[in-house]
Amino acid sequence: MGAEQLQTAVHCYVAETHAEAMRGFTPRVERYVEVFSEAVGSWSRQDTGMQYAGYHKLVEGIRATTAESMIENSQALCGTPDEVVAQLRYHRELFGEHEPSLQINFGG
Repeated sequence: MGAEQLQTAVHCYVAETHAEAMRGFTPRVERYVEVFSEAVGSWSRQDTGMQYAGYHKLVEGIRATTAESMIENSQALCGTPDEVVAQLRYHRELFGEHEPSLQINFGG
């Protein structure tokens, strides 16, 4: 007890300029969401009763994800090195000391 560790997984894309980062990040997020949506798409068509009630909302949320929404909701790290450092600091404020697992190879 008391030795718990927290790890978060976040997509990460770093470039020299914010615009360049967004140009690289956006198509990868779009592909990631496309593949993820396909993988969980059957969840929205299942009648699972109360056991998995609301799964269709999870699928809808995944399909609605965009590069911009991920950044606005602090669900990804994207931008210049300084911007990404600031985003990591914010995550540390939210989660305390933790280990961020940076997903840098996503979406093809």
